[in-house]
Amino acid sequence: MGVKYNNFEIKPFYNPGPGDVIKDAMEELGWNQADLARNSGLSPRNVNLILNNKQTITPETAELLGKTFSTSTEMWLNLNETYMLRKTSNSR
Repeated sequence: MGVKYNNFEIKPFYNPGPGDVIKDAMEELGWNQADLARNSGLSPRNVNLILNNKQTITPETAELLGKTFSTSTEMWLNLNETYMLRKTSNSR
């Protein structure tokens, strides 16, 4: 999933997952995991898995995150999909 330049494929060095983006937003808001669980309606266990990019973002989770962070559901689904595609292509 890299970019071709002079017959070389350039791959992104860092592949941020949804958890990385959420951690940045939480830091700006001064939230911890318990705050995110309470404000989003997600279970503490799911919050932990998502923050560590170990749980995929479902449409239902994307909707909750969108409401929590005033973003679109699609943003979270697209971010998750891009992360998974890069992760898969980097493992080849």
